[in-house]
Order: sequence, then structure tokens, then C-alpha cells
Amino acid sequence: QRLKQAGDLAILGVSYDQLENKQIKKIIQEWEIEYPVIASQPMPILPFKLPKSLPSNYIFNPEGELVMKISGKQNVASMIKILKRLKEKRK
Repeated sequence: QRLKQAGDLAILGVSYDQLENKQIKKIIQEWEIEYPVIASQPMPILPFKLPKSLPSNYIFNPEGELVMKISGKQNVASMIKILKRLKEKRK
């Protein structure tokens, strides 16, 4: 919810774990994930290659173009900082 303070935002999750979709749904409930998670069975066709490391974050502009890939664990503060910086560049 706090990430939305950084501007218009849509967050999607993709699980690369080799779990059945019902197992992923259980994790979503347990971790109280509040954004959509793309089903991993069958593995979706995505506009980027499988990341070399996890977690990885991809940021797309409103036109759907990939503008940044971030590897490694992030927190709300680091993501807000990145999103604000990208928003300033668009002005």
C-alpha cells in the first residue's frame, strides 16, 4: 500500500518456484500478498528472460516498456526511492 504513494503503480508477482498453483495460492494467503501473482503452471510467456538471480524486480513505464531491472532483495523504502527517481526522469 505504501508503494502507491510513489505514484500510479501496478505490481504483479511471478513465482519461479516449482510449486503447484494451489501451493502458491496458500503462500499468497499466508504471507498476505495483496497484489496479483501470475500463475506458474503453465509458465507464462513474459516480456523478459528468466532472471539469473532472485528476487528480481522489473519496472515498466506506463507504455509497457521495461525501464529498469533490479536484482536482489528490496524493501518498501528502496522501491519508493527508485520509483520517485524514475518518475522525476519522466518529467
